[in-house]
Amino acid sequence: KQSRLGEPDKQALYDKIQQILANSKEIFDTDFSLQRLADLTETSYKKVSQVINEKAGCNFNNLINEYRVKEACRRMNDTEQYGKYTILEALPNYIDGLRLVHRRILVTIGDNTERIKGAAVVGDCMHQYHPHGDGGIYDAVIRLCQPFNQCQPLVYSEGNIGAYGGGDPAAPRYLDVTSAEFARDVYFNYTNQKTLVYVPRETGKGVEPAYLIPVIPMALLTGSQGIAIGFRSVLPHLNLNSVCDLVMKYINLRHHNSINCKTAYKEYAKYLIPDYPVAGLILNEQELLDDYSEGRFDTSLVSCGVMELHPNKINIRTIPFGQDFSKCVKQPLGQLTKKASFVTSNFTEVLDLTTGKMMGDVELPLKRGGDPFEVLDTLKKTVRFTMSRAPIWNFCNHEGKLLCMDPITLLDAWYQMRTASIVSDLKQTNVDLFNEYRELTALVVIADNTNKVLRIFKEAENKEATIQPLCQAFGLSQYQAKFLSRLQMHQITHQGKAELVAKVEDVKKRINNLQHQFGRVDEIVSEQVLKIKEKYGKKC
Repeated sequence: KQSRLGEPDKQALYDKIQQILANSKEIFDTDFSLQRLADLTETSYKKVSQVINEKAGCNFNNLINEYRVKEACRRMNDTEQYGKYTILEALPNYIDGLRLVHRRILVTIGDNTERIKGAAVVGDCMHQYHPHGDGGIYDAVIRLCQPFNQCQPLVYSEGNIGAYGGGDPAAPRYLDVTSAEFARDVYFNYTNQKTLVYVPRETGKGVEPAYLIPVIPMALLTGSQGIAIGFRSVLPHLNLNSVCDLVMKYINLRHHNSINCKTAYKEYAKYLIPDYPVAGLILNEQELLDDYSEGRFDTSLVSCGVMELHPNKINIRTIPFGQDFSKCVKQPLGQLTKKASFVTSNFTEVLDLTTGKMMGDVELPLKRGGDPFEVLDTLKKTVRFTMSRAPIWNFCNHEGKLLCMDPITLLDAWYQMRTASIVSDLKQTNVDLFNEYRELTALVVIADNTNKVLRIFKEAENKEATIQPLCQAFGLSQYQAKFLSRLQMHQITHQGKAELVAKVEDVKKRINNLQHQFGRVDEIVSEQVLKIKEKYGKKC
């Protein structure tokens, strides 16, 4: 049945619909319905549907989708906003060396030592911090667990996390994970979380750290490969011992102002040689040392994997880091066995003997009379056994700004942030100790006058009304009186005066000791770095 809307009324209603669709953000909600649009236009949903059909030539769903597609295109073309987020997603932060999803995973787990189901970590991270696909979050969790992808894994699991030679990890509902002890020490245990910079969460609920402040420059340790819009980052891994020694050398050279940049580069060069999680060789180490000594950090790294040559067979164990062993070795060799090729001409079969997590093992038995050295060069080319890769030192800050920083500039930026964090922590500790001192001295003052205090509490109408009488009766500050007003009587009377005086003296000593810490920030940085090296360096 046709409605009684006249043409002018239809046009007016259609103009109102267009205005709502153009200006309201509600239309991007998944539960936005025809009835909701009718409520916004203050008319019936039947009239709205009729007008859309007649004026727009389509139904409600198609019209809404048209507006949503236009908005999606607009956002993708907005290089400032969309580009900012893409950089945050794809590139590591220059301070903590973490991409956005990796940081959110670590914050979700925190310094908790209890085992948590992988599915729970993914769900909590997606609900609280990272409202994106659960598959991408779980892939990131697995990557943080894998010792063949991370020199120092940041998440720990005893379950099936996949293997270098291939094989899928367990489903998230089966895998138990927790933060690795290394991650807790580097990111949480030595850093006061109150000193971090916090930003609103992407979910709109609460805040999250814009970046973590690690004990060592993790951006040099974690390594990373990422592609943002028009930008790429290829960062080599460094050995943990080398990073710790580099920091110690940097602090030492800071105290020698006579050393210029050129001399400093020569001092730093030997600590900057990459060291990847899987076994392999760097073929141009001397070239890298020479270039690093001159401050040139864009030299390509030439590396190869590991092969074992026997009289009658060849075993391929690893290929250069950053390549998929299964795709570069297993699949090509397997396909070549199905037709006449180099593989079928020289080898009897291709055997996958991989058992461990850290290395693959593809065995190629030679045909009778075959010489492994004659086929070696061709085999290397077939499996991409040697690779050259130029580092690209691109990072981002917490605002999504692209930063191109060489390792020494990065080290300096980390050091400034680390020392500032330690100073902030000392200041916060100083405030906490001073407040504790004021609270204890207030308890000492009233220790011999509990009856008088009891009378003030009884006569007051509420806790707020006790503050002024306490100040006048005992000469207390507003802070001290407020502190006492929040206590129950048993909390005031259960400690003797001698015990309270002893606590006051202890706090005074701690305050005096703390004042000396402000003059030894470099020493604190060095001590923390050495603790990390002593605890984890032997495992590298």
